[in-house]
Amino acid sequence: MTTHDTPVPAALPTGAVTPSAWWFLAPIGVVAVGMLVAVTIMVAALVSTVNAVVDGGVAVPAQDTARLEVAEAGELVVFVEYATSTGGTLVDPPVVVILGPDGGEVRLVRSGATQSWSADGTYLVSLGTFTAETAGTYRVVVGPTSGAGTVTEGVVVAPDPLARLAGAFSVAVVVAVVALGVAIVALVLLVVRRRRSRRGVR
Repeated sequence: MTTHDTPVPAALPTGAVTPSAWWFLAPIGVVAVGMLVAVTIMVAALVSTVNAVVDGGVAVPAQDTARLEVAEAGELVVFVEYATSTGGTLVDPPVVVILGPDGGEVRLVRSGATQSWSADGTYLVSLGTFTAETAGTYRVVVGPTSGAGTVTEGVVVAPDPLARLAGAFSVAVVVAVVALGVAIVALVLLVVRRRRSRRGVR
C-alpha cells in the first residue's frame, strides 16, 4: 500500500501589522509642532520689532534737534510720529535734515509711506531712509511741517524694521522646512515597515 504525504502549507504570518496605524499621526504632529514654532518665532519677532521702533528709536520733536548715536554703519529709517492714526499715509510731514559726524548733510532718500507701525497710541509712518556710512554721532534736525494745522509730533529714527523681520522670517522658514523634511522621512519609514510587516518580513 502506497502512502502519499500531503504537503503542509507554510504557516501564514499571524499577529497585528506593525507599526500601528496610530504611528502615522507622528509625522502630522511633527509638522504641526514645526509650524507652531515658526509662527511663534514670527510673532515674537514682530512684537520685538514694534517695541524696538516705538520704544527704542530716537524720537525728535518737531522744530527740535537731537543727537543720534550710531554704533555701526547701516541703513536707518526716519518715521513721522503722529498723535492719531493717519491710516498709514503721510500727512503734513516736517522738514528733516540729517547731519553726519563730520557736520556734513547726509542724503535722506524720501521713500514715502512704505511702512507704518503703531503701538500704545504712537503712530509711525515712514518718511525716508538714509545710510550711516560710519559709526559716530549724527544730528537729526526737525524743522516745521509743510503746512498748517499739523498733527505730527516729530520724527523717530530707527534701524530698518523690515530687515529685522527678514532675518526672523528666514529662521522660521528653516524651522518649517526641517519639520516638513523630518515628517516626510518618518512617513516613508512607516510605510516601508508596514509593507514588510504585511509580507511577513521581520
